[in-house]
Amino acid sequence: MMLFRFILGLILLSSLLNSKVVKGVDLQPNKTYKNVDLKGANLSGMNLSGTVFLTSDLRGVKLNGANLSNSILRRCNFKRANFIGTNLENTQLDYSDLTKAVIKSANLHGSSFKKVKFDLATIEKSDARKADFEGARFAKTHINGVDARKSNFSKTVLYELNIINSKFWGSDFRFIVLKDVVFKDSGLEDVIFNKESVIKNISFENTRWTDKELCEEKGFSYCLNEGISIYN
Repeated sequence: MMLFRFILGLILLSSLLNSKVVKGVDLQPNKTYKNVDLKGANLSGMNLSGTVFLTSDLRGVKLNGANLSNSILRRCNFKRANFIGTNLENTQLDYSDLTKAVIKSANLHGSSFKKVKFDLATIEKSDARKADFEGARFAKTHINGVDARKSNFSKTVLYELNIINSKFWGSDFRFIVLKDVVFKDSGLEDVIFNKESVIKNISFENTRWTDKELCEEKGFSYCLNEGISIYN
């Protein structure tokens, strides 16, 4: 009996140590929160793994160094949020808004970003391998040093942006929309396109890509007429 009480006490102590009351919300890992207002809150360094946030206002929130792995952050507003050194591995952010968010040195491995808005966001030096970006939108987004190998970009829109020193090897670009995009010092080996991929005014500067497969699929005249240019 004494051992049981001791173990229970340790569990309660651990829960208290991992909890934090922010703007009236008692935040703990593995808890569910819906329609909460945490805009502007500083959640840096917190352990919120396994947490569920639904339709919540997290505009401008600071999540630097926080652990949000294996969490669900669905239909949330993360405009201007900071994700510097944040662990988002295997986390779902589907249908959320990350407009003007800053994502640097973050772990996005295996995470889901379906229909997410990344307009005017900054994504740098982050691990996005095997992530799912289906239907997401990147408009005037700054992407530099991102490892997105074997990720899903099907039905994604990339518009007016520069992609620098990033890897997309083996990623799915079927039904993608690429317009006015510059790939520089990047790798697109074995990327999968299809006839429904919309590609217009794209530049490849010192970038490795499967140009032969793409042009054979769409026709070499297509590659010339649609403004695809290659600089090596």
